[in-house]
Amino acid sequence: QKIGSVVLAGVRSSHEVKHERYLASKRRLSIMEQQGNKVLDSRRRRLEQEQQADDDAAAQQDNGNDDMNGVYYVAMTPNILSGLLFLFLFIVIAFTGISCMGSIQGQDTFTDKMPSVGREA
Repeated sequence: QKIGSVVLAGVRSSHEVKHERYLASKRRLSIMEQQGNKVLDSRRRRLEQEQQADDDAAAQQDNGNDDMNGVYYVAMTPNILSGLLFLFLFIVIAFTGISCMGSIQGQDTFTDKMPSVGREA
């Protein structure tokens, strides 16, 4: 079959796309949890012969390439965290500086001629 032309009938909303990504991450997380449970189950004590047989079978099956145990997705990297901490520090320092600048008082009256030295008070 040859397709001559395609008509775009609608565009998916960003909410649909985000929901689909959320479901994909849930599926990926459940797969990782299942693999983690397999690893935990394999660490239980059993007879040496069974353990060696299972280890040999597991080594032949995946060669260690599909192990996703211990892989987690985080929402904040160290760079983002340090940027947010710096922003918080900058806001605190700027607020303190502006507050101190606001409390500086000047003269109530201004004159053209200043008093002589020693007579200021």
